[in-house]
Amino acid sequence: VSGRHLVQGARHYCSDACFERTLPTCALCGKALRESFTIEGRTYCRAHAEGPRCDACSRPVEGGETLADGRVVCAACRPSLVFDRGEAAVLYARARRMLAVALGEPLPPAPPLHMVGLDALPEHRGLDAAVSVRELGRYQRETVTTTTRNLFGRVLKEETAVSRRILMLYGLPADSFLSTVVHELTHDLLAERYPRFDERAPEWAKEGLCQYTAAMVCRRLGCGDVVAEIESAPDEVYGDGYRWWARRFGPAGWDGIRRWLEHGDAAALPARAPATPPR
Repeated sequence: VSGRHLVQGARHYCSDACFERTLPTCALCGKALRESFTIEGRTYCRAHAEGPRCDACSRPVEGGETLADGRVVCAACRPSLVFDRGEAAVLYARARRMLAVALGEPLPPAPPLHMVGLDALPEHRGLDAAVSVRELGRYQRETVTTTTRNLFGRVLKEETAVSRRILMLYGLPADSFLSTVVHELTHDLLAERYPRFDERAPEWAKEGLCQYTAAMVCRRLGCGDVVAEIESAPDEVYGDGYRWWARRFGPAGWDGIRRWLEHGDAAALPARAPATPPR
């Protein structure tokens, strides 16, 4: 190449335009990149790498759809996400069937399912500082006692009712929806059938056990990515909690766990989960 030209490494280019034709391009805007960022195997410019991310796939998104609670989803993910209540009901029923089969015992009557946005999933006070796993659902249980008195204040009647429901974040991929529903259904199972454990156990033991059953079901469904995420969670509540159960009872040890729930001393468990890093 004679005259003015560019040299990059051992290569010579006749002009800036010639050099830019060899550069990687942004997966969204197509701009040639002298500075690039690789995210989930795709290349992006700085503006898109630092811009909004799809709530479902975590990749940078241009345009997309902004949901009512402020989350953004990309056009590629949008058709496969769970928004429809009918679809959610079908997945909910499937999760209940799969969990009952995995555990080998029937579940309590189904709590009502509610599809909600992020605003309906407020932080757990006193717990979130120790948690890095994102909350996609919540089991809510409330005991209400109604007291009837006569004109003199004497108690005539007391009635106690338990309200149960499961909140699920709308707009999740189906496998995330299923694993989260199984997790929340396990909270309901513990409260209904194993109340002594549920009332006395530290949070890591309860959350870890719910992750354990979610992993059991996801293995049966072939949801390997979800299982890997559960197994590798680094936080001390969901991650160390799951690994404590898995290493003590194995990947499918519900029979042993059931006996422990019935006869073990949950109050004797340590306040913090024993550190069990991912293998």
